[in-house]
Amino acid sequence: PSKDSMGRTVGVLCATVGLALRWPAALWFAGWVISSPYEATDFSKAIANGLNKTALILLTLQSLRQLARPNGLAEKHFQWNARSLVLLRRHLVWLTAVLVPTFLVFSALAEMTIDAGDDSLGRLTFVLAFCAITLFVQRVLRPAGPILRPMLRRKPGSWLHRLRHICFFVALSLPISLVIAAVVGYYYTSLHLGTRLIESVWLLLGLTVLRELAKRWLTLQTRRRGIAESRERAALKEQQKETAPATPVKHEVVAIPDEKLDASTINKQTLQLVRVVLAVVAIGFLWVIWAETLPALGVFREVTLWTITEATSETVPTADGGSQINEYAKTIPVTLADVGLAGLVILIAVVAAKNIPGLLEVTVLEKLPLDRGGRFAITTMVRYAIGVIGIFMMLSLLGVSWSSVQWLVAAMTVGLGFGLQEIFANFVSGLIILFERPIRIGDTVTVGDISGDVTQIRIRATTIIDWDRKELVIPNKEFVTGQVINWSLTDPVLRVKVPVGIAYGSDTDLAESILHRVARATEHVLSDPEPKVLFLAFGESSLTFELRVFVPSIDYFLKVKHALHKAIDSEFRQAGIEIAFPQRDIHVRSIRDALPVIDQKADVLRQEDA
Repeated sequence: PSKDSMGRTVGVLCATVGLALRWPAALWFAGWVISSPYEATDFSKAIANGLNKTALILLTLQSLRQLARPNGLAEKHFQWNARSLVLLRRHLVWLTAVLVPTFLVFSALAEMTIDAGDDSLGRLTFVLAFCAITLFVQRVLRPAGPILRPMLRRKPGSWLHRLRHICFFVALSLPISLVIAAVVGYYYTSLHLGTRLIESVWLLLGLTVLRELAKRWLTLQTRRRGIAESRERAALKEQQKETAPATPVKHEVVAIPDEKLDASTINKQTLQLVRVVLAVVAIGFLWVIWAETLPALGVFREVTLWTITEATSETVPTADGGSQINEYAKTIPVTLADVGLAGLVILIAVVAAKNIPGLLEVTVLEKLPLDRGGRFAITTMVRYAIGVIGIFMMLSLLGVSWSSVQWLVAAMTVGLGFGLQEIFANFVSGLIILFERPIRIGDTVTVGDISGDVTQIRIRATTIIDWDRKELVIPNKEFVTGQVINWSLTDPVLRVKVPVGIAYGSDTDLAESILHRVARATEHVLSDPEPKVLFLAFGESSLTFELRVFVPSIDYFLKVKHALHKAIDSEFRQAGIEIAFPQRDIHVRSIRDALPVIDQKADVLRQEDA
């Protein structure tokens, strides 16, 4: 697995294409040889046309056969079911034996000047060919059949599984419709539609291969990331074993959500984006293939919903040889096709904005020296850009230009600026945070009296999880206009101060050496900068010392402080150094005579004796 790469898959794909091209290339070459001479007859040209059409259908069949060959691209690289591929190859053998001669006959006869009513041989071979295609579709694409059933079971919730019966009905009805049309007298129409059908099959086959290549690439990326993370964990484990103390101390670990995308999320987002792109490509190319054949598809451009008027100008020559600028109003219709295309643009923009982080993470961001905060800022700005571009493209398709709405936008901006100024201020502050990055995902910050870790930076507010695991949503404006402490912005190293007061009369040199020894022995205390012990003051009740140490980040602040307090108390007890506490001497000066001391117990005994 560590040596597998996408280059191997590309090499196998090239080999598959090369093997599939052998016999079709021979047919194309034979057709070129027959029709290339200047004195070639109509019969020779008809045979050449038949060879070219037969080469196209043979290329389709050979591509499927080489794709499904044992240990080939589909089985080893795309992980398709091996038993299903065996059955597919068996059906391709008899289908090839039927389609090659029949396509050669009716394609050659269609090129000759033969009356449609008399072309019985061509009609017969055409019907035979598409009956064979119908039988192939029924045996191969049957949802409950042995070929598709294992694939559908692997993805029970996919759209292909939900629409399996509809897809099978459409795939089966297309060749049957061509057979019926040829039998009832629409033979040449069936020929034309059959060519479009083969082109559509080629398109769907190519898109399927592209989708499987994308899945294969994602699988390799996930495997590579998994291997790298496993090696990192192993190295970290070895390092912890080497640096582990003799008596390990267990500390409570607070789990903070991480914005880093895991492998499953990246794959899901990227595959969703690939599916949408391939669906759009399929719809576009199918439209191109069938639009001229089926005029009904162009009816959407004939339905005008509304019109817009634009002022335009053109330069026309005058009689004296000069030029003149004529201005006039141009009427532009907005059709049903424009509205549908605008909806498609918005759909693509929404899907792209939602799933772009996974694709960027795999293709670009993980190869750059960026932390997770930088990656999050880039993906957020890309989302905003995609959304803005999608909105402008939609408005352009609907006939809304900037010149026609600029005054309305200006008025709305002024109105919203007064009515929703806080929301706009938070929005602009969010952009400032993403550009300047005073805070990032994972930073530990203090805003006012709130401290915690930054988990999300959104367009209006930022989410912080405090030490009590409460999620606090703070408007972005507070981070730009207020006072913010970022404990891990540029240098995560933090100083910990531990004040210690010892009783008067204690050995100060011994106390200082004990504090130094405790600091050096405590886990997570840095040696550079080195710990310091300072004798600060003669207090009211104690001699005040202060131990100052440095920790790698704020994550160790409370842990180290806790460990230092316990160690100092234990070491001072063993050394006989008393940790001072407040003491007061009370002198009573308002009573002149001495107060008698009464022993209540003795007084009670005297009373009992009496």
